Amino acid sequence: MSRAARPGAVTSRRFDPALLAALDRVLGARADARRGVMFGYPAYYTRGRLFACVLDDQIVLKLPEATVTALAGTRGIGPFTRNGRTMRQWVTLTRPRALALARSPALVLQSLAFVRASGKSKSTGRK
Repeated sequence: MSRAARPGAVTSRRFDPALLAALDRVLGARADARRGVMFGYPAYYTRGRLFACVLDDQIVLKLPEATVTALAGTRGIGPFTRNGRTMRQWVTLTRPRALALARSPALVLQSLAFVRASGKSKSTGRK
């Protein structure tokens, strides 16, 4: 586990650097995705909105609720629960599933597209 998300980023949590590398391979060169930090964990944002992050030994993605429901029971993918509350538009990818993202990035790209299309930019307030 590592603490460095990007040069100069302030991270206070431990996370699996291989999982961040998997996200970087899919998103690193994209102009519509920006790496940042969320609650001390490395994360990716689009239009100022969070859509992916590395929490400890898993990747968490924001997806349409219908997709989250359709993925229920899929090996390596589960609901995202924090403080006893299940977040309805979020899923977790276990380490083996997350490491396969470079070969099969569809869920990450769907997450990016979903959040990008969902309303105004947080930073500018414009669509």
